[in-house]
This record gives sequence, structure tokens and C-alpha cells, in this order.
Amino acid sequence: MTSDGQSGSFASLSHCVLSKRSAIVSVARDLDHDLGRYVFFQLAALPKDARPAVMLQAARADVLETRKRSDGSDSAMELWQAAMTAFREQFENEHELYDAFLREPLVRGLQEHMVQLHAHSAALHDGTLNPERLRRVVQDARSVSESTRRLYNTLQELCNEAT
Repeated sequence: MTSDGQSGSFASLSHCVLSKRSAIVSVARDLDHDLGRYVFFQLAALPKDARPAVMLQAARADVLETRKRSDGSDSAMELWQAAMTAFREQFENEHELYDAFLREPLVRGLQEHMVQLHAHSAALHDGTLNPERLRRVVQDARSVSESTRRLYNTLQELCNEAT
């Protein structure tokens, strides 16, 4: 139970009007599709005993070119930053609610995995990851994929409960 009497997570959303909740769920859905689905797309298809060069190639594609477009691509970090901007815009001038949203364990955990992926981006780009760091990139990409799905499902469930 939170200090405002709400049970469960994302109590801050209870203070948002339904249309805003729906918009927040929409941002989470887009994040899950654009980032979560593709940050661990090629890596998920690899066998556990894949050669490091193959893993590196898949990790580069999944993390550095996560969403491909006809005119280029967006990295996982660019997609994350765009989503965080979209979340912030949904809370408009309600800074305390946005701060509470950012403190939610699912959001914090996702942020931590994104920070780790970002920390490995230069070495991933240059191909200078040792096998241990490459395994961490794979683990973080998997965690981001799983976390975006949980975030979307949780927010969708909360929005459905409110209707």
C-alpha cells in the first residue's frame, strides 16, 4: 500500500484522467513494439553456442540498429529516449506524478538495463567487446525486451481496471 492509499504499482496513474492513462498505455505499447520486440530479435534466434563474431553481429543489429527505416535506423537508446520524452509529455505539468512514475520498479529496472546497453554501445560499435561484456549485452537486451513487455502489460491492466 502506498502513502496515498493505493495498492499495487503505478499508484501515480490513479491520479490521471482516463484519456491520459490510455495515452500512457499507448506509449508503453509503442515502446514494447519498437524497442522491446527488436532489441533482442536476432540475438533470440541464436543458438546458445553461437560464435562470438555471430553474436557481435546480431548484438550490433539489435542494439545499434534496433528499428530500421527506409532512410536509416534508430538505436535502442534513441528509441528509449523518445519514449521517455513521450511519457513525460503525457504527464504534462504534473511533475510529481511523472517523478513517481520514474520511481516505479519496472521503470527503474528498465532504465538501469538501458544505461548498461548504452555503456557498451561504443565498444559494440567498434567490435571491441570481450566475450564477457558481449554476454552482458545479450543479457541486458533480453532484460529490456522482457521489461518493456511487463511494463506494457502492467499499464494496460491498470487502464482496463479503471474502465
